[in-house]
Amino acid sequence: MIATRFLANEAGLTMFNYRKVILKDGVVVGMILAGDIEKSGIIFSLLKDRVNASSFKESLIADDFGIISLPEEVWRTRLEIPLK
Repeated sequence: MIATRFLANEAGLTMFNYRKVILKDGVVVGMILAGDIEKSGIIFSLLKDRVNASSFKESLIADDFGIISLPEEVWRTRLEIPLK
């Protein structure tokens, strides 16, 4: 999955954002991020823990991606909050 964004900031300068998340059998096995890498730690955690991302793979490259984009059982374990 690949997402490329060109955005203009308030000074009129064009900013480039590129995200590529590589899945194998639904599991994140690689990633390439350029520009805005603020959320890369979340994706790296999924990669490191070999989490199956099949059910939420499209959200990994969404503009508004964040920990809340993950299913509840995934983000609760990342934040060490017990499941209800």
